[in-house]
Amino acid sequence: MFFDENSYCYLNGKFIKLKDAKISPFDLGFIRGYAVTEVLRSYNGKVFLFNEHYIRLKTAVKSLRLKLKESKNEIEDILNKLMVKNKCNNAKFKLVLSPGIGKSDLDLGDNETLFIYAQEYIDFPKDFYTKGIKIISVNYKRNLNEFKSSNYIEAICLRKEMKDKKANEILYVLNDYVLECSTSNIFIIKDNILITPKQDILYGATRNFVLSFAKKHMKVEERNVTFKELLNADEVFITATTKQIMPVVRIDDKTINNGKIGENTLKLMEIFTQERDKRLKK
Repeated sequence: MFFDENSYCYLNGKFIKLKDAKISPFDLGFIRGYAVTEVLRSYNGKVFLFNEHYIRLKTAVKSLRLKLKESKNEIEDILNKLMVKNKCNNAKFKLVLSPGIGKSDLDLGDNETLFIYAQEYIDFPKDFYTKGIKIISVNYKRNLNEFKSSNYIEAICLRKEMKDKKANEILYVLNDYVLECSTSNIFIIKDNILITPKQDILYGATRNFVLSFAKKHMKVEERNVTFKELLNADEVFITATTKQIMPVVRIDDKTINNGKIGENTLKLMEIFTQERDKRLKK
């Protein structure tokens, strides 16, 4: 089991153990998959990029006509209390918000379901960062890609294929244009220029954070990226809250940079840690 059922979560105003957490089978988040999510991370007891995640959450709330009773300060306080209750200063948080139960299974409810859990963050294998990973490509574009919904059907359906091909992430491509990965944003480096897709993607908090400091060290372009351009890149990496910067050395059957992590990627990984620590001290 990937979670501890005896750890604490927050559900609709109460801190309870996960094993005691219950929602109605008629909750629209369950019966229709109508819910938004956010994944956050803390380092040494401090939540990283909380404001950025909260802004995106509020955008999703407005777009899906949801209600969020808890204020920004209240949500941040919930995260901090969960870290204490579960004794996890380096935590991964998952927030799920649905409209609750409606008059029918197609009507929005009046009482939200807000579920948040926190657990000790378990890092990816060290080799992912020292040797790089493989990703596989599929023709797909997420609906409502500007925020995180609970719809991960494509990613879950393809997970066995991903593992069978000894890959670590799934890349979405549409009409020969690179979009994003199933749980990450993607970047390429060509001729010392950092390039990342701009349209039809989730603007990840980590993606935006990387762009904010990368501009000080190299030329940056946000624009359409063709699949051919991706395969001919000098360096490739993905970003996410749980992954930070993770190098990619293989895409389908194509090897990037002779299977070696590029110097620019290594430098950005180093700067990420420095800039992250600066932000956490504020």
